[in-house]
Amino acid sequence: MCPIEIAAGPHSTTALDGGFHKIGRGGASIAAHTSHVRYGRYIGVTMPPPHLVFVVQVVWFTLSFAVVARMVIWPYSARLDPSRRAALWIAPQMSRALGLGLLVPNLSPGMPAEMSVPTAIGDMTTAVLALLAFVTLYRRHRLGPWLGWACMIVGILDGAHALTTAARLQVTAHMAAQWYVPALNVPLMAVCHVGGVVALRRLANHREA
Repeated sequence: MCPIEIAAGPHSTTALDGGFHKIGRGGASIAAHTSHVRYGRYIGVTMPPPHLVFVVQVVWFTLSFAVVARMVIWPYSARLDPSRRAALWIAPQMSRALGLGLLVPNLSPGMPAEMSVPTAIGDMTTAVLALLAFVTLYRRHRLGPWLGWACMIVGILDGAHALTTAARLQVTAHMAAQWYVPALNVPLMAVCHVGGVVALRRLANHREA
């Protein structure tokens, strides 16, 4: 999406999102172009490109979630039965159904199908496996560990494909309301994948003991 610059006076401008507009004295004239992304200045500060903002947000939330997980969630989960501990760490993967938003034009305008279709399928598959794994692990069913590992493997492969494809196609230019899903959910899923893999390995060791 393109920034908009609105002239509050004859020379001053204000940047908004959605296109580039310049309004002259009294708002008498408006010139707009939306054919490409343009980064202007807002109160004398150059706007950073969207992909840089996105990377900063992902890194920040990954660090934040990792700290909370290590200091609060991991010690709490250690009190649980090994099977239910694994279920707890896998449960957040159910939120990956949000990836279906990539198929909605209003949420992801112009998103390339090469990115949206495989990611939506992979996310929804991971979410379904997460639900099945959570129920079976919580009930200590023998299929629980198998479904847990299936969820972890499919989710990691889906995430790796989505991240590499997103970087190659520079899809931040196509993310509107959908922006907040990967910015928040990718870090959360990454942290929970680590916790889930460790919990499943400890469950396997517990069963062998």
